[in-house]
Amino acid sequence: SGSYDLSIKVWDRKTGGMITDLTGGHTARIFCIGIDRTKIVTCGEDQRICIWDFSHGIDTSFLHLS
Repeated sequence: SGSYDLSIKVWDRKTGGMITDLTGGHTARIFCIGIDRTKIVTCGEDQRICIWDFSHGIDTSFLHLS
């Protein structure tokens, strides 16, 4: 889930518990999230696209749209 508090939370679908809380990628509200087995892609009001890659730990890439 993405939030106005600038964080991305990953939830366990079976237990409903939070797995992790990702912060530091965005400087404004998060509006869009895409997820697959190894990556989470987020987009926010700050016009940044963040790619959170879990295949090698948490490796984050940022793209800034202008």
